[in-house]
Amino acid sequence: MDNLLRVFGVLSLILALMLEGNEAADEKVPVLIWSNDESILRLPDTFAGHTVHQAQFKNLYLDKLLADKTIKTLAVFVQDQLTAGEISVNADAYASADGGAFKHTKDLVSTLHSRFLSKVSSPVTVLKDLDDHFPARTYKLKQPYDLGSLDLDPTEKSLVIIYLPTEQGTSVAAYAYLQTVDNILNNVTLQLQNLPGQFAALYTGRKTHEHASSDQHSGRHLLETGANSDNATAWNLQIPNLFLIYAKEISFFYGVNSTQLSTLDADWNVTMGDDCPQLGLNQTSNLNCSLTLYYQIPIEVEGYRLENFSLNFVFATTYGSQAGYWYLEKFSISYKNDSASQVGFISVELDERFVDWTPFHFSYHCHENPPIRPKGNQSEFDVESIYLSFKAFQVQVFYVNGTFGYYNDCVGFFTIPIWSAIICCAVMLAILFFGIIMLMSIKTMDRMDDPKGKTISVTVAD
Repeated sequence: MDNLLRVFGVLSLILALMLEGNEAADEKVPVLIWSNDESILRLPDTFAGHTVHQAQFKNLYLDKLLADKTIKTLAVFVQDQLTAGEISVNADAYASADGGAFKHTKDLVSTLHSRFLSKVSSPVTVLKDLDDHFPARTYKLKQPYDLGSLDLDPTEKSLVIIYLPTEQGTSVAAYAYLQTVDNILNNVTLQLQNLPGQFAALYTGRKTHEHASSDQHSGRHLLETGANSDNATAWNLQIPNLFLIYAKEISFFYGVNSTQLSTLDADWNVTMGDDCPQLGLNQTSNLNCSLTLYYQIPIEVEGYRLENFSLNFVFATTYGSQAGYWYLEKFSISYKNDSASQVGFISVELDERFVDWTPFHFSYHCHENPPIRPKGNQSEFDVESIYLSFKAFQVQVFYVNGTFGYYNDCVGFFTIPIWSAIICCAVMLAILFFGIIMLMSIKTMDRMDDPKGKTISVTVAD
């Protein structure tokens, strides 16, 4: 029994490593599906972050779309590189004023029936196999994206593969590129609606961006870097014994454009307010500490020149029955803009909930912060298009000894992989215990024949 368990354990480990290697090699690309046929609502929905494997994508989605007799045209939009974040952020997921780069696509999925799969393992591989074995004719479409040039047969099901233009340029050009893709998706969908029968459309990419794997990681990260570490690519500012902050990227979004702020310590100046404690902490009352981080470089964004840009933090401590925690009480940005619509010094209060309550001596860490957006109704000007984001953000105040303390992470300890491992182990242990109980319940004969004695006889009644 012990040898059998050892062999089973080794085989399970080898199988897990093989599956992990294959999973790492696959590209996790989003797939957006929409149709004017209600049957698409019978396609299974997925949880956020859940990966749909190739066999699941084929059996649960593509095969069902092909088997639906009411759908005459299946259109597949293939982009070179695509991430789930590009779709969610640019499809007005955060209620931006202009509707985002995918505003037409947002209207399509709102008025038609749709499904969104945030992670599919190499969907283009499955689609290529579909192209090779499609029972009817397959059409390829490139610019100028006119379905009228394909001579589609209305009597049979058609597969149309639409190759979108490639992306190139900076972040500003990337936004314009997504707008171009959005217009193509909208125009082709309008043409599909004019064809006989129903249609279904899929939008996906060949691969994710090169940096997507690290950006989409949702696990726990620990930085705990020293305040004096020589790292020119990371933001690492401090006030001795009081304040320590770290970030790999700082993005400032103004209108439809964004800019990366410098993470060089020399480009920032840190000052603390008079309310900050000088010697120790007095827990008889709630303490506040105002910290201002001045950016020394003017920001050029969307044709504006923003000067005297600063990040304003107000940290506080708990006291009384809840003593022992520090938290971010207020957070705002300030800048000077002398444009025609915004004159003078502007201050915008942002949502401070991106930093949670954290015990003393602990740091707060979040690898991928959600966008930090303005609070409430601020009537000075339209602030809906202004927000800030940090990547690999970590901060600690008050009890600081030169390095970050143990971290309070924004990702809960029981993540989906941990729960999956616990459930799998519980199932395997239940099977093992059941087998042991069954083995223990086996009853053997307690009497044996004695070759020198009388033979045991068992009476059998009719």
